[in-house]
Amino acid sequence: MYDQSVNHVSIARVLRTSDFNDNKALKAKAVRDAAIEGAVASGHMAHWETTPLKASILRGKNVYSLPSFSNELLIRKVNNNVRHFVKIRHPARTSIVTNLTRIVSEAVQYRIYKLDVKSFYESFAVADVLKKIDDIEQLSLATKKIIREIFKHVIAMDGSGIPRGLALSATLSDFMMQDFDRNLRNKNNVFFYSRYVDDIIIVTSGSELEQKFIKSVEDLLPNGLKLSRKKRYVKFVPHVTDKSKTKYDFEYLGYKFSVCDPGAKDTFRSVILDIADSKIKKIKTRVTLAVAQYKSAADFQILEQRIKFLTGNFSIPDDDRVKKKLAGIFYNYHLMDSDQADNGLNKLDRFLRTAILSSSGTIFSKFQLYSSVAERKILLGNSFEDGFNTRSFMHFSPASLNLVQGCWKYA
Repeated sequence: MYDQSVNHVSIARVLRTSDFNDNKALKAKAVRDAAIEGAVASGHMAHWETTPLKASILRGKNVYSLPSFSNELLIRKVNNNVRHFVKIRHPARTSIVTNLTRIVSEAVQYRIYKLDVKSFYESFAVADVLKKIDDIEQLSLATKKIIREIFKHVIAMDGSGIPRGLALSATLSDFMMQDFDRNLRNKNNVFFYSRYVDDIIIVTSGSELEQKFIKSVEDLLPNGLKLSRKKRYVKFVPHVTDKSKTKYDFEYLGYKFSVCDPGAKDTFRSVILDIADSKIKKIKTRVTLAVAQYKSAADFQILEQRIKFLTGNFSIPDDDRVKKKLAGIFYNYHLMDSDQADNGLNKLDRFLRTAILSSSGTIFSKFQLYSSVAERKILLGNSFEDGFNTRSFMHFSPASLNLVQGCWKYA
C-alpha cells in the first residue's frame, strides 16, 4: 500500500541528491531533520496563515516558487501522492519524433495541425481542478487539503488557474488534460496525436473539414482553455503522384522536419530531421550572452566552460534521487540527419566562429578588444559538429554548472 502520510520517513524519501549539492548544509543531520520536520508541521496545519509562495514574472506570466525548502519538500510529497493515483504516462521524446517521422513519410494524403493552447496554466478553472482532485477517492484528505491551501494563496496573490513553476503544476495540468488526450487519440480521421504541455500536433486523414475539425478540438479542451490563433499551423499534403512537388517544413520537440515528395508514385516521402530554427536561435543567443559577459582575462575560464557546455554534452540530475539524464548537442538532437549539407550544426559553427573572430557589432567588437589571440585560438578549438560526432562529454560539478548556466538562465 502506497504511504500517503506526511511524516518524517515519507518526507525524507523525496530528498534528492541535487538538494545536497545545492545546499551543503543539508549534509548535517540537524539541518536536514529541521527541514523535514518543518515540512511535516506545515502539512499538518489546518490553514496556512501566511503564503508559502513567491511570485515572479517570466515572459509576461506569473511563475511561483517555494522559498522555504521545507515547503518544497512538502509539495514534492503531495505531487508524488497525486501521481501515484492518476497514472500519468508520456511517451519518450525519441519515440514521438520517430513515430511522427514515419507518419509524415507516408505517400498518402494527410493534414498536419500544430496547435497551441493560449495561457495554458492560467486558464484552467480552479473549481474544476479541485473537484477532480476531490473525486480521487483513494487520495488522502490531508493531500487534498494541502492542494486547496496552495490554490487559496494563489488566488489571494491575484493569480489564476494552475500555478506555474511548482513541482505539482505539470502533474495537475496533465491530470486535467487526460480526457482531452484520450479523446483526441480516439477521434475519427486522426492518424497521430501528441501533446507536450500546451504544444499539440495532430496528423489526420485530410478528409475532414479544417475549420470544423479545429473547432471540435477546442470543444474537447477542459473548461476555460482556448486554442491560440497566433501559433496555429495547418498543412494539407496530397497523395504522392509522379508529378508531386510537395515540400514543407515544421518544428516539433526541438526538431525541424523537412518533408519532400520523392518524384515517383507510391514511394515514401523523404523526411530530413535537423535542429529546429527556434533552437538554433536560442543557442546563438546563449553564445552571444556568454561572449558579452567577458570583460578581462580573469573571465576566460568561465567563458571557455560556457562554450564547451554549448558545443558538448553533459549529465544533469533527474528528479530521481540517483539517476542522471544525458544532455547536450548530441543527446538533445541525436535523431538529426547530421550528414546533410548546411545543417544546424554547420550554421552554429559558423556563428561561433563569427562571435569569436568578428570585429563588427558592439558585443563582438568589445570581445576582440579585450581578448587575446591565444584565447580566441583556444575557443576556436570548440565545434558543435565535433561535439555531436564525437559525443565529447564534459563533467560539471553542481556549483560550476550553476555558474556556467547563470548568464542565460532565462534565455
